[in-house]
Amino acid sequence: MKKLLFAFVFSAMSGIGSAQFCDFNAAFTVKFVENNYVQFLPDTLDPYLDYYWDFGNGNVSYNIHPGNQYFFPGIHTVCLTVSNVSCSTTDCANMDLNTATIKPIKTSALELVEAGPNPFNREINLTFASSGTYGLTLMDLSGRTLFKRTLLADAGQTLAIKDKVESLPQGIYLLEMNLKGEKEVRRLVKVK
Repeated sequence: MKKLLFAFVFSAMSGIGSAQFCDFNAAFTVKFVENNYVQFLPDTLDPYLDYYWDFGNGNVSYNIHPGNQYFFPGIHTVCLTVSNVSCSTTDCANMDLNTATIKPIKTSALELVEAGPNPFNREINLTFASSGTYGLTLMDLSGRTLFKRTLLADAGQTLAIKDKVESLPQGIYLLEMNLKGEKEVRRLVKVK
């Protein structure tokens, strides 16, 4: 790391707008009825939350406990998003109508990292769902590295990238995250 030129401050924060961890989840159970009709029940039942179901066949529902008729057998990816005004969480599973089974989709810890706000102005906040040693690289669209950092984060921790981020010119940037051999790249937009 170059001295001062790419020095970034990481500070622990909590309760940051969309970078919060919800006190509810989007897990759900499935009941196979007959004739490819399936009923869905979320683990979190709360009339004050919003529910959005994507049944993987082009149908959606905003009901808490919906059902859906499938006209084509096979595997369908079902997703539930549960939200309120300050938090949103999504869970997905592959449902196989041929065998009447449902299997959760493995989600990597990197997919669960929340990066925001996007667009950003003065700082980028990262909220981690899993503890670990994360590698972070911020690049411009030409692939030029603007900073590179390794940090140890705890589950539920929010870290703010502040120094030098606010002095970046307006534009699109790529944030590459690495954890245990996995890599994910997020597109972030810098505004004035």
